[in-house]
Amino acid sequence: MAFVCPHCYTVNEDSGGACKSCKKVLERDAAAPFDFNTILNPGGSVTADGIKTSLGEEIQKIKAGLDRSLAELLRGSGLDLPGFSKSSVSGGSFLSQGAPLAVSRSGTDLYNQIDLAEMDKVFARDFRLENYRWFSQDKLLLPTVFCSTPEEFTAAMFERQNISETMRRQLVEAASADMQAEADKGGTYGFFINGQGCYVNGWLVAKSCGLQLGDAKTMLANPAVKARVVRVAAHEKLGHGFLAEFTKQGVEMRALHMGLHRLAREFNIKLADSPDYTLLDEKWRTIFGVSRYAEEGWASWIEDYVSPRMQLEKVGGAIEPEHILRLFDKIIASPDTAAEGKDFLEKAGNAICAICSGASNVEAADIPHKMQFLQRCDSALGDLFAQTFGQEPCYIVGQLMIQTLERKFGVEALPLLLAIAGCITYSIERHSCSDLALAVAKDPKLSMDVRLALLTKANAKKGDLKGIAKSAKEDLGLSIPESVLF
Repeated sequence: MAFVCPHCYTVNEDSGGACKSCKKVLERDAAAPFDFNTILNPGGSVTADGIKTSLGEEIQKIKAGLDRSLAELLRGSGLDLPGFSKSSVSGGSFLSQGAPLAVSRSGTDLYNQIDLAEMDKVFARDFRLENYRWFSQDKLLLPTVFCSTPEEFTAAMFERQNISETMRRQLVEAASADMQAEADKGGTYGFFINGQGCYVNGWLVAKSCGLQLGDAKTMLANPAVKARVVRVAAHEKLGHGFLAEFTKQGVEMRALHMGLHRLAREFNIKLADSPDYTLLDEKWRTIFGVSRYAEEGWASWIEDYVSPRMQLEKVGGAIEPEHILRLFDKIIASPDTAAEGKDFLEKAGNAICAICSGASNVEAADIPHKMQFLQRCDSALGDLFAQTFGQEPCYIVGQLMIQTLERKFGVEALPLLLAIAGCITYSIERHSCSDLALAVAKDPKLSMDVRLALLTKANAKKGDLKGIAKSAKEDLGLSIPESVLF
């Protein structure tokens, strides 16, 4: 008989209840409950459901009014945007965490076939990781595996499951079929499993490069495939993997295997039919909803940073806030755009400028509600950004946030800034879905996106790590992880 762990949903054929990994987390978290009085007004009338309903109705109304006029305008806009395609491209990637595991039984280890060691050296050297006593590169020095077929790629996702080979094969077949059916729309190019490695969807990479499918050696001989593989590895391992290993938020979510929920959504799989699964999935949605700009922005930025330093061409041109504003201005000037759509785009443009321009006349107190506005607008702006820039707003604007921080404080300060942005402990298992959603809605500093945006207002000189940490704590009121104290 097979049992499903009610916390991480791995299938365990040996015993019921929590698996060994989750038991350790439960024992660790058996401390006093989190005090919501520090962030909530007990007498307040705001509810999470009320916030979601009113904002959702507003955004959907605006989106319905914009979609048709935007599509028509983009077809013949002639916008002067450097290096960007108007075709929709999926920025698919996800983070799947779990306990340390053995290297995948399928795929080809790329570490010696492609000089990925050079990528790790660039990361350690340019970011001066020796300055951070809390950083251990061993956690990221894991195999990068090239999967030549859909079956190899999806099989790696289920190696963590303690299940029979028959059940594993059924899961692999279902996920592989879904991936092939959706391949023309984009898809998931890779993922990073903490303690296990980074997996590259070689089949999809080769297909996107117009290459005839073959074995790993043949496909990797193609320069376009090789370049894409390096970008995927940087995005997944140095991007999402870094945040999962070296931020408080990432470590908590990884310990509860919450990356599995993103995996399940990517491949249209439900891992368990249980109330526990549904509730944890809702909590994951709440947290990811206020973290995706930081997650995807950092992963996309480090991908673009590494590529030219490994003699690879950068994809597309450099985007700046004015490119987005130029697009918005053109749509606002169109007679086909309704008044509420024009007002919406003006507010969105103002928020992007405030967060990403580095302007000194923007007050730190204005940043949280502007970032929250962009989070709520993500779906309404999704099609427009995808058609114009090739990616969704969280990738583009998130990358601009990282770019702003890099220009102000220097490359070597980014690991510290990310650690501070991710210094959030949700105590996920202790709280109901509604309590967690309400806390996140009422306290902006429970959002990694907001914290990262606030850090653009830190008062410190370029490269002054101690000054950045001091300003973040004293000027911006952000918690600082003990591990980064100097």
